[in-house]
Amino acid sequence: MEYELKCNAPRYERHRFYINDYTAKRGFFSLLHRFEAQGYDVKTFFRSSPLRGQIQVEIDGFYYYVELFKSK
Repeated sequence: MEYELKCNAPRYERHRFYINDYTAKRGFFSLLHRFEAQGYDVKTFFRSSPLRGQIQVEIDGFYYYVELFKSK
């Protein structure tokens, strides 16, 4: 299965495609850890079956989102 990760946070903007769930999870959690290391307030939702994730991050008073989902 293929997965997409979309992020609209400044300096972290990306739209990536992953060919399996392992690399998709790795990309998702890597981004989460980067936000946490910067001290940003984050809220996370993640489930592994079916693979789906969301991060809400507050940067400079604005909320941005990361979405991980299965490609169609």
